[in-house]
Amino acid sequence: MFAEDEPIPLQVAWELGGLGGSNSRRLAVLPDGRLASGDGDGTIELRDPASSKQGSSQLLFVADAAITALAFLPNASLLVADDASGRLHWLRLPGP
Repeated sequence: MFAEDEPIPLQVAWELGGLGGSNSRRLAVLPDGRLASGDGDGTIELRDPASSKQGSSQLLFVADAAITALAFLPNASLLVADDASGRLHWLRLPGP
């Protein structure tokens, strides 16, 4: 996907879990290191891996359908989520 000497863009989103099924999780890494995740149950959460609180996450939104994609604008103030019904959700991200 990327050459060894080519930096991976921070906007790249990964799919974790199954192969597109309802258990799949979408993950976007923000430039400040926080992680936005979308799940098959329609939830979108924000996590800070640098936080001292283990397992802490902030629920941002619950869609009516499974989250199928996540992307953010380069300044990381807006997160765009697509769900299985075809809706786009524009979410303003809280500061770090």
